[in-house]
Parts: sequence; structure tokens; C-alpha cells
Amino acid sequence: MNSKFIWILMFLEAFKSLKSVEIEFDIVEVPRYYTPLRDDIFIAGSFNNWTPNHPQYKFTRLSTNLFRLIIDLPQGDYQYKFTRGSWSADETDSTGDFIPNRILKISSNNRQTHLIRIKNWNDFKGGHSVTGNVFILHNNFPYPQFNTTKPIWIYLPPDYYSSFKSYPVLYMHDGQNLFDNATSSYGDEWNVDEAIERNFLSSKQTAIVVGLQTKDQRTDELTPYTNPIRGGGKGDKYVDFLINNVKPYIDSNFRTKPGREFTGLGGSSFGGLMTFYAGMKNQNLFSKLMVFSPSFWFNSTVFELVDSPEVTKFYDTKLYFVCGGMEGDRNMTTNMLKMTDILSNKGYDNLEYYVRPEGTHYETFWSQEFSLAFNWLFN
Repeated sequence: MNSKFIWILMFLEAFKSLKSVEIEFDIVEVPRYYTPLRDDIFIAGSFNNWTPNHPQYKFTRLSTNLFRLIIDLPQGDYQYKFTRGSWSADETDSTGDFIPNRILKISSNNRQTHLIRIKNWNDFKGGHSVTGNVFILHNNFPYPQFNTTKPIWIYLPPDYYSSFKSYPVLYMHDGQNLFDNATSSYGDEWNVDEAIERNFLSSKQTAIVVGLQTKDQRTDELTPYTNPIRGGGKGDKYVDFLINNVKPYIDSNFRTKPGREFTGLGGSSFGGLMTFYAGMKNQNLFSKLMVFSPSFWFNSTVFELVDSPEVTKFYDTKLYFVCGGMEGDRNMTTNMLKMTDILSNKGYDNLEYYVRPEGTHYETFWSQEFSLAFNWLFN
């Protein structure tokens, strides 16, 4: 055979091996509750220098749990993994443990399609206890007031995706503690999702619940006044974020009833203090306040709030207070009852308050009280 012809054949074979092959990746399963609704998924591998967030290798989200990416690669053997933009948020096995790199072999020019199931993410390890439609709405929601970002949680009622209904909304602080033992700061959750699921099964009122995660700057965020020892006092920035960033976003992207008569605010401890402060100052937005174990001890200026010119009174505002008799030595019950007396004397008639003798300053106590408070405020 002519040597020139042989060289041509060899060149063509080499050219064919260098030709790019179309590879389609379809992610058909992601961790149900722990793939934030606004997070992107990327593929990182030996073909892109293991870059965890290269825009060329970002998946297109087709639905809540379906993603697709099509790339071209020459023949060869590759290794790869999936991330949510960083190596602190790469894929793991179902228990959160390390998994070996995935393998991709391209030995022909035939198009390939790969169905991918991602079992868990590195930043959401643990034994989860979520029920129903709980999502991390955004793991890095822009928070310009503190020049940072914040995780936002959301719970949607059981019939949200099967109806065209609009729903009341309860905004809550410490979102990490509301739905899941694995993400709770203290290992126990409020069981908010389970409580509203029970309401649905009993044909009682349900609601969308939005939880703002508060961890790193919690004292600054959830206290409206400073304390000479603890500091804090940047709560107005947090309130501005809640009412001018979070609430408009929720009302624009979910089927809410945005009016004040359908909107509540709730929290405990510093979150109870902030619920009272933000709710009283913004009664035009919030008509239902769930105030659990409020930290009124932090600064006594809060007792002047009800009479403050900053407060426009809506006498149909509903306030539900509860405190435990075993919450320590900071006059929790005394301060709460002092505040409810002030409110009662000022004509706030939609007022419920309780002291539970065995109640402690902890999530399990607030979990037990949530359904009673929610049903009184929203039914």
C-alpha cells in the first residue's frame, strides 16, 4: 500500500480521536431539601482544571430538581464531580461522607447522555428531620445592609403546587432552627413544618413560613438597642433588610397574600425582642406578632417603644406572648408581664400571654408552644 495513503489514514484516525464529542449530563435527583432554590450547580473535573464554579460548566435548571448541561470534549478518560460553586459545597454520599471522583470515558465519537443522581452536599451533612415543602430559598441572599449575604429558608403548604391559592406569610428569625435538627444551632428544631402539616390534615389554616438565618451576627441583627456588656444595637438594619429586601422578593416570587392582615412575624429570645420591636414599628406591614421568651432585659429602652412617636398604632394588631418559669435569672417573665401590662393599658385588646411554669429557654419549649400561637394568630 502506498505509504502516503497510509499516512493519510493515520492522520484521519488521529483527527477523529481529537474531534469533540457532545456529552449531555442530566441531573435527575438532588438532595430534596438541601439544594437551595437559587443556587447553581457546576461540573468540575480534569477537563477544566477542577474549577468548581466555571461559568462554561454551569447547569441549566429545568425545574426544582432537574438540571442539564451539554459540553463538548475530545476522546479520552476524565474524572469529575459536581459542586454548588465551591469545594465546601461539593457532592457527597447520602450520609455526607466523601465519595471518589466520577469517571467519564470517551472512546468513540458517539454522543453520550448521563443521568446523574446527587445524594448529598458537603455543607448539609447530618441526620435531617424536615417534613413537607421546606427549601433553602437562597444560600446567599444579598444582604447589603451588612455588606454580606444570608441564607433564607422557606416552607410552602402541602397544597402549594397543586392549587392556585394564595397564602398568608409568617416571617421568622433564626431560620436554621425552625425545620431541621441537623441545621439547628442547638440540635433541636421548632417543628414548624410538622405543625403546619398537621393543620393542613385537620383543615385548619396554613401559611408560607419564611425563615431568616441568624448566626454570625445574631446579637447585632436582633437587638434594636445596645447593651453595655453585650454590644449589639444594629437591629434597624436587619428590619430594613426584612421589609425592603426579603418581603418584596417573597411577595413577587410566591403566591402570597401580601396585606398586613395576612402577614405575621415571630421569634424567640433575641428573636422575640426583634419581633416585638419590628412588629410594633411596622404595624402597617405586620398584624400578627408571635413573641416567645423576649429578651427585654437587653435594654430597658424597649419599654418606651409603645408610646414612641415612631409607632403608629393599629389596635387590631394581634400579639401572642409566652414565657417559661424556668428561663433563668434575667427577669424574663417579669419583663414580659410588664410589657403586656403596658400594651393592655394602651388599648391593645388582641393580646394573649402565658407563663408556663415548666418552660425553659430552649427550642423544645418553643416548639411545644408554636401551634397554639400560630392558630390563635392566624385562625
